[in-house]
Amino acid sequence: MSDWGDDRVVTLEEAALYVEAAGGMNSDAFATGLRELKGRIPSPEDEQTDAEKLEELEAIFDMRWDADMRAIKRWQAAGPDRDLTWPDHADLVVWLLERLEEAEAKVGQ
Repeated sequence: MSDWGDDRVVTLEEAALYVEAAGGMNSDAFATGLRELKGRIPSPEDEQTDAEKLEELEAIFDMRWDADMRAIKRWQAAGPDRDLTWPDHADLVVWLLERLEEAEAKVGQ
């Protein structure tokens, strides 16, 4: 096992330093290191296709959109003058956090 840890892919510069530290490309240490590195390089089968990436991004967007719409509906329902307006996102988050604090205070009583 190398000094780099198992959770990342090495850069070409790091691999070149490893070759140099291992004593060159013909050494046994280099061959061992190369086998370790080969296991970390993602294969084409492991990578998502563009269609899969698009589908994942659309699902993430849809979840965020739905959550935002639920929050905006709550904000609009809280005041008579808010029916036709949407709050700034930062203002909405602050308002939601204030509602959370109020609910937690009621539960704590």
